[in-house]
Amino acid sequence: MKTVRVGGVPEHFNYAWYIGLKNNLFKENGINLRWVDCPGGTGQMTEALRTNSIDMAVVLTEGIVKAISEGLSCKIVQTYVQSPLVWGVHVAYNSKFKTSSELKKKQAAISRYGSGSHLMAYINAQQLEWDVTCDLKFKLVKNLDGGVKALSNGDADYFLWEKFTTKPFVDEGIFEENQNLNDLLSRIDSGEVQLITIEQLKAQFESDDEATEITSEIAVKGLSLIHI
Repeated sequence: MKTVRVGGVPEHFNYAWYIGLKNNLFKENGINLRWVDCPGGTGQMTEALRTNSIDMAVVLTEGIVKAISEGLSCKIVQTYVQSPLVWGVHVAYNSKFKTSSELKKKQAAISRYGSGSHLMAYINAQQLEWDVTCDLKFKLVKNLDGGVKALSNGDADYFLWEKFTTKPFVDEGIFEENQNLNDLLSRIDSGEVQLITIEQLKAQFESDDEATEITSEIAVKGLSLIHI
């Protein structure tokens, strides 16, 4: 039985992996799947692939393409999710910021450099025609919980994250998601997320010259399966 370490964010679109583990679907097909939570997102997963801490990842397409272009030895296997993620631009509840233009030169919370929150901040700036060389400032917060603390404490001014994951924080009055802040990003495709079947996963290893080895050269594409 092959052991495969798969990394992913602990968010709703990865619930299918949990169901598969709970029902022993992977073991029934000769795979000892070990799920690794990566709350730090794409940046954490690319680093885990780099250090061989995981074998595969479900990761943002843009983030893994950037990492590969910078020398990360991995490849995209397949799309996991084809529909675009919906990104919210969040500020603290009762924040003084009411429009996107007011966020120019303000501090953006990001989980890690190269993460979705980092890359989408650039897309937001480009959509607003900001000068990305001087109008973007970043505060590293590691993960979603760090983003909550940074905005609540005033250490950062805004935070880009997948809006259905952050909805409980909006409902609880921790984050505020003003339509004037959010609608620019609501239709941007953050990347494909790809779904790999058990048979496809097995075939991937069996077709490799080193079929008995699971290496960090294979990445399941981010919300591509990279082998994210």
